Amino acid sequence: MPHEFQTIWDLETRFWRGEERFFRKHMAPHVLMVFPDPVGILDHEGILSSLDAEPRWRHVAMEARHAEAPHRDLLFIAYKVEARRSGEEEPYRAWCSSNYICHDHDWQLVHHQQTPIKPVWPDQAGSYSANSRAVIGVPAEMPGPG
Repeated sequence: MPHEFQTIWDLETRFWRGEERFFRKHMAPHVLMVFPDPVGILDHEGILSSLDAEPRWRHVAMEARHAEAPHRDLLFIAYKVEARRSGEEEPYRAWCSSNYICHDHDWQLVHHQQTPIKPVWPDQAGSYSANSRAVIGVPAEMPGPG
């Protein structure tokens, strides 16, 4: 299924940069997207109405790409993204996953989820959060650097 995988990666990139017309054509009617707070979960209509709320992404780079096809009409992808909107200096980084189904010979997005990547390094005061300690394996009794 290499051709299908390339098609999906092309579609996924266009979802980051695309306009409403593209979304209407390539989203399944029962699609769900999950975003960090304050956005949360959006359905088809919520996604379409949110497109004008922020400028589209101008730079999108995907790495650590993974793709699985558990069925000929179903594809799962996961990746790390770095994206920037016009006028923004700092990139947005996240782990993402999307699921596509093939309907009438066209791939349609049925689910997309983003988990922002936040630094797990010490904060400016030199302290590790409990979550950061767990992620990077820093013992609770170990002080931060400095």
